[in-house]
Amino acid sequence: MPRILAAALVFALAAFVGSPRHPQSSCTHKPAKRTKAKSKEARAAAQLEKAKGLLNAGKRKQAVKRLRKLVRRYPKTRAALETLIILSFIPEEDVSPPASDTSILRSK
Repeated sequence: MPRILAAALVFALAAFVGSPRHPQSSCTHKPAKRTKAKSKEARAAAQLEKAKGLLNAGKRKQAVKRLRKLVRRYPKTRAALETLIILSFIPEEDVSPPASDTSILRSK
């Protein structure tokens, strides 16, 4: 008898834990952070594509400015990582230093 009672208790507990606590129609939970993260990734990827287009068109200075801006705005995205890789392959003599570096040079 105790085995049957224990099995029934386990079955009832499993059914209770596995059942939804709220009906689907009244559930108000929205995964807002996931949506924001995806849209942030999408915006960063779109800006990266535009900057790549500028590089392909031969407008290096403008492209580098946009790439640096992308890294500042979206630092923890895949596009930012790809941007850093792209920036590492662009020779420094082809582009001017970032704005923060120019202020250091002017103060001397």
